[in-house]
Amino acid sequence: MPATVSKCIAEWSLGRGAARRLGSVQLLAPALLAILSAGCGGSGSPTGAPAPTAPAPPEAPFVSFESSATQPIAVSADGLRLFVLQPVGGTLSIFSLQDPSHPVLRSQVRVGLEPVAVAERVPGEVWVANQLSDSVSVVDVDQGRVIDTVQVGDQPSDVVFAGGLAFVTLATEDRVAVLDGASRALSAMIDVPAEEPRALAVGDNGQSVWVLVRRSGNGTTILPASLAPEQPLPDDPNLPHPPHTGAIVRADDPAWQDAFSYSLPDRDLFRIDVAGLTIEPVATALGTTLFDLAVDPLGPTVWVAGTEARNTIAFEQQLRARAIEHRIVAVDSASGDVKATVDLNQGVEVDLLPDPASLAVALAEPTGLAYEPATRRLWLAAQGTDRVASIDVDSGAISARVELGSPGDTTVDRRGPRALALHPGGNWLYVYNGLSDTFSVVDVQSATVALEQPVSSRDPMPAATRAGRKFLFDARLSGNGTMSCASCHVDAETDGLAWNLGDPAGELFEVPIELQQGAIPGVAPPVFPPLHPMKGPLVTQSLRGLIEPLHWRGDKPAFEDFNGAFDSLLGGHELADGDMALFADWARSVRHAPNPHQQLDRSLPTTPPDANAATGSEIFHDTSVDGSSCIDCHALPEGSTGFISLLAMSSPQPMRVPPLFDYYRKDGFDPDATGPLASGFGRFSDGRVGDLVELAGVQDLFAADVGGSPHVDAFLRQLDTGTAPATGREVELDLLSATEPEAVALRALLIERAGLGEIALVAHGRIEGAPRTLLYDAEAQLWSLDTELDEPLTTAQLEGLAAADGADLVWTAVAPQLGPVCSVDADFDGQLDGDVAAVLVGTPTPAACHVRPRLSASTLPRVGQKLFSVVVDGVAPSSVGSLLVSSTLGSTPVGELQLLVGLDTPPLELVLLADALGAVSVAFPIPDDPAWVGAVMVFQAVWSAPACSGGMAASAALVATVAP
Repeated sequence: MPATVSKCIAEWSLGRGAARRLGSVQLLAPALLAILSAGCGGSGSPTGAPAPTAPAPPEAPFVSFESSATQPIAVSADGLRLFVLQPVGGTLSIFSLQDPSHPVLRSQVRVGLEPVAVAERVPGEVWVANQLSDSVSVVDVDQGRVIDTVQVGDQPSDVVFAGGLAFVTLATEDRVAVLDGASRALSAMIDVPAEEPRALAVGDNGQSVWVLVRRSGNGTTILPASLAPEQPLPDDPNLPHPPHTGAIVRADDPAWQDAFSYSLPDRDLFRIDVAGLTIEPVATALGTTLFDLAVDPLGPTVWVAGTEARNTIAFEQQLRARAIEHRIVAVDSASGDVKATVDLNQGVEVDLLPDPASLAVALAEPTGLAYEPATRRLWLAAQGTDRVASIDVDSGAISARVELGSPGDTTVDRRGPRALALHPGGNWLYVYNGLSDTFSVVDVQSATVALEQPVSSRDPMPAATRAGRKFLFDARLSGNGTMSCASCHVDAETDGLAWNLGDPAGELFEVPIELQQGAIPGVAPPVFPPLHPMKGPLVTQSLRGLIEPLHWRGDKPAFEDFNGAFDSLLGGHELADGDMALFADWARSVRHAPNPHQQLDRSLPTTPPDANAATGSEIFHDTSVDGSSCIDCHALPEGSTGFISLLAMSSPQPMRVPPLFDYYRKDGFDPDATGPLASGFGRFSDGRVGDLVELAGVQDLFAADVGGSPHVDAFLRQLDTGTAPATGREVELDLLSATEPEAVALRALLIERAGLGEIALVAHGRIEGAPRTLLYDAEAQLWSLDTELDEPLTTAQLEGLAAADGADLVWTAVAPQLGPVCSVDADFDGQLDGDVAAVLVGTPTPAACHVRPRLSASTLPRVGQKLFSVVVDGVAPSSVGSLLVSSTLGSTPVGELQLLVGLDTPPLELVLLADALGAVSVAFPIPDDPAWVGAVMVFQAVWSAPACSGGMAASAALVATVAP
């Protein structure tokens, strides 16, 4: 560290041996670094010299999967730790709450891919549900490492504990996995007769687990065109009659219920009996898309947050800025009756657009809840309007609104509050902000934001991608704050409904000849009539894996052509061209998750004999009908050529050949069923088809191979999504798994797939007791470690270390381009992370003392790192000690202690009080100033230890050299 910095430390320490006891430890370090960065009256850098201009590092590769965060933030039961997930980075951040108003980062733990929920099982142990890895990571909080990885099923979305058991929702399997909390063995699988169970809560003093269904529907379904009335005539008498399409109706509508053999019970809330592991539906018709729930521990009430779709209303103009209702529903947990419904936007003037008054108070997309029993207040996170609010549960009145971002209609500063966690002390609310990758600390007494911090030391999402992503969720871009694109395209997916967004006042759309299937530009004439503006009911499509042209009819040539919807549907204003370009770039980057039905090696099964994917693939590629086969239109890997077709198998009007990526996600509907269904809409444009076997006319397509449709249906259910099926898969390598046959086989398969370039293979854990990160080089067949000094290891060497209890690692398969950033070079700057990390020097003293203060750094000491902190562990609860800070190393005996900080300049001494767990964390945010590169800070803890000689114990020194 430059001499000026040493001088600053000397001045701050008020002389050699001086001590300063801190009322709030977290407040000192910013003040210290403010003095250092000022150069003790200098120019703002440690040396007082102009800051050099550093070349911009290359942009790190990034892949977006846009996971659905359910409970990404939680507070430990003792109130001393805060747990925050970063889905895009695959990390768990652990913060100290010694001062609940100023969380300080203790450690970061690599978990699985796209973690979406975290919960504490017992003090010192949390479980993390990893949506893309299909796993649960069990984390030792004190050690800051994963101690077990459990594969549970597709898209684990939430986890809670009751009766010694862990309950994990498997969203796309419509099940809840039940595991023994101690052994982590699977105890049961509970089927949930509804679509996408995600959020969980414990009630009845641990006797019940409540299950909330995300995509529950609203009792609407598609009435076939053969039964539906014709659409009204368009406003322009010169336009032709609109196509005779189906209609969206309620299945229980007396006017139409005789047309359906099935029923739609619209089950939203279920109760699992913890003792018997049985499940029963409790409440219905609570909403269409349901995000979170909270349970009153003192009474029979469950609150549910969600939205209600008004999709029985036809035409875009009638739905403009009024298609979605946002509400909280109070349910009697004993009877299932609705006790109260709180309309979060009551009084909005839907006919007044724009409506600045409503924009100023609107609460859109309530995605998170937290209940405060002492005050009987229910806090909610309104993701779409960047606010949190409290509701008096007795009156249903909104008692406070808290602005998290900047007021106004700009999207740049949007936070996107997604989930909430209350401190058990009752004064602080922690808000997870999914759009800004931060969390806010809210003072619940004053209803103000006290602090905002990053959730992790590094945001892997490029700035332009993050900026573009916000446009999907921002309801303030609507005319009254009640709608965003994500209101229907939930988390870039679908709401599972059909909507009639036709426009009687619209114009015909001429299909470009180059998109007309069968037409040859310059040779054959156009074969399609123009598309009518009154298009009829169409199912909401996913935004993942977009293939242009877009929309079911291909009437949006490019994503940018959706800009008009901000006005015509949301009731706001079109985006500026630059903003729309950012939005489009983000949308084109979102990928499908791997198909969970696909085999990890991408092979196709040949069983069962009457419906297998291997035979289905042959038919799909080779069977000719009138000179064409499936592959001619549904070109792989996307499943579509992008052409618009007149083939009448899915619609009475021309339709774009639909991609088939998400065919496997659309079960739940069967038009010929005679009982209750989970969904009112199925496959194809208007959702009237259950599967390929039932598609009208499909047997004609497979006349050359009678019975072929079940095979093709099986093939489509296992269709490759473009993301390798091994992506996200995790496997352990430790003493127990080193020779376990299933683990050995899975590791071999992952190495094989990495060799084919389908995935990159990374590993995290410990080697010889030290934290290490590794990256597999498939070409060299070697594992590179996270420092330049380490020689690469073979897989056999790693297995040998594990068999000798010298390695404890978790292997993770990631997207091919993400290998380095998910392992040895997170910043993608060419400098290995292990070469940047703070290092321990020397040994604790006195040698015979059982009290061993331990020092660690929360993250890498890089320029601009706001979350850099020094952590003291291993001391007695509530004991007192000192943290010495210097700019140089030293070696000075003081009795039986060895002071390792340099004493040429008096070190800064911070007198600290350990928390009830015997730890303390001190924040040292590093200024964003290139002149700090190379600066050195040396830390040592000297702690009270009455049982040791001299009554004191000292740690090894922690040396942090600031890196770019």
